[in-house]
Amino acid sequence: MEKIIKQNTEKTRLLMIGIISLLLVLIVIFSGCMSQEEVTIKEESEEKEVEEELQLEETTMEQEEVTIKEESEEKEVEEEPQLEEIEKGESKEENIPEVSAENIRDLAVEASKNVSSFKFKLTRTTKASASGQLATFVAKIDGETDVANKITYISLTTNMFALGRPTEKVEDKEIYLTSSTKYFNGFRSRSGNWFKTDISSVDYIKDKQNQLGMLSELIKDKEVEIVGEEKIDDKECYVLKVKSDDLDIFKYVVYQEGGGGLLNLKSNEDISEFSQENVEHIDTNLIVWVTKDTYLFIRTNISMNMDIKMWGSLNETVILTIYEPNAPAFLKLPYETKDAEVWPPKSKG
Repeated sequence: MEKIIKQNTEKTRLLMIGIISLLLVLIVIFSGCMSQEEVTIKEESEEKEVEEELQLEETTMEQEEVTIKEESEEKEVEEEPQLEEIEKGESKEENIPEVSAENIRDLAVEASKNVSSFKFKLTRTTKASASGQLATFVAKIDGETDVANKITYISLTTNMFALGRPTEKVEDKEIYLTSSTKYFNGFRSRSGNWFKTDISSVDYIKDKQNQLGMLSELIKDKEVEIVGEEKIDDKECYVLKVKSDDLDIFKYVVYQEGGGGLLNLKSNEDISEFSQENVEHIDTNLIVWVTKDTYLFIRTNISMNMDIKMWGSLNETVILTIYEPNAPAFLKLPYETKDAEVWPPKSKG
């Protein structure tokens, strides 16, 4: 009996060993199949990625080809008119419209309104011929204007030149102009004394507070033409010739300091009356320089020739240069002006 049991036990053990071996073989086979499938899936995924990259590259190349083609076509379209212009002897630059003289004039007048301060140099040359005698007066002015506070400073020197006579200094003085009063010293060799004159009702003196404003009024709405271009103090400028009214230029010249006081005209009415009754002929010329970048007046050249009845001839030239626009201005009346004497003196009685 025991022998039979042992035999059955041995058979059972061998059967279990066979089953286990079979399971191990199956596991190995299954694992191998799974690995092969994963490899296959991975290879297919990589192949798909490569195909997608190739397709993307092909698409990109096609888009680039289209873009290059479009740009080439656009360039051909742009070049066709240029070729036609070249064949006609014209260039694209030559067809750009030039700035008109009227635009420059208007822009300069408008720009002058925005200038709050400036410095200026003015030379006035007066040549007077009467009874065969010729005398020349040269007035040189260095000035500064604070437009916002309505005050102008002028340093004036006037020399007289006459045939057979030594040069004579006829004026050397300082002047301050406010909205109502003209202060000056160095008058009639009384150097150091200050005088004052009420100018609240004298328009032409008040106008001298602002040379830029006077110039703008002289040019505004007048006929102009561009006569050239020039560099002034390293600034590129348009050069304009202005056809202004002769009487207006006459007033502008008379309003300037210097000149020796030959005509002694005190008002617009005096100037108009003198012109009508005594001027036989008058010829004027006005040239202005306007900066290209800011459209500001930078220089003016005015000339005037006049024949006067029973007197002779008068030739005037005024050259005005304006610089340092909108620089800080610190103009104040000197302390000594508080004791200025009234001029002309009040009549007694």
